[in-house]
Parts: sequence; C-alpha cells; structure tokens
Amino acid sequence: MKKIILLLIISTTTLINQAQIQVRPDGNLYFPNGQDVRFGSDANGNNSQWSIEYLDNGLNFWRPSVAGSDYLMFVNSLGFLGLASTQNLSAQIQVNGRIYVKPEQLDLHL
Repeated sequence: MKKIILLLIISTTTLINQAQIQVRPDGNLYFPNGQDVRFGSDANGNNSQWSIEYLDNGLNFWRPSVAGSDYLMFVNSLGFLGLASTQNLSAQIQVNGRIYVKPEQLDLHL
C-alpha cells in the first residue's frame, strides 16, 4: 500500500511540474509558457480551426489552419478593436474591409 501511495505522489508531482495549464486558487487559468487556446481540433489536437493568444499587449483571434490569418480580430490593452487589421490600432474600432449596416439601424454621433 505504501508503494502505491508513493507512486501516486510521484506521478502527481510529475504531472504538476510538466503542466502547461495551471489552475490558480482563485479559479483562473494560467498559461506559464504563453501558449494559445485552440478550438476545433481533431482527436489528436491537430488542425485547429480557431485560436486565441496573448500577443503584442492584446488578444489575437486567428485561424491556425489558414496561412496569413493573424489579427482576424484583435483587442488591444486599451480596448480598441481591430477586424482584419493589425495590432497597431489608431481608433476604437478599426476595420480593414467593407462594413454593412442596415440604414434604419445606423445612428451616427459625430
């Protein structure tokens, strides 16, 4: 019985030391090596469809399976939002592309 308990302690310690995600006492998740969070992977964790990462002092939403898809949506540390833009945002909302708004829903306050 002592050997089993010792084996469990060693195994648990090894898993904790090699963990790439840590759960903090307050319940927050911590990624010590700056990994990203990926969604839509196959059973082996490959071919992710979407990813969120902390990059350039903001959150970068991108598609790992699509070349050149960085900054599909980017929120910087000031709360500025960029769509299909870069991390260098100069306005609260910056869009690199077309915008469609129904005329009856458009209310501009300049």
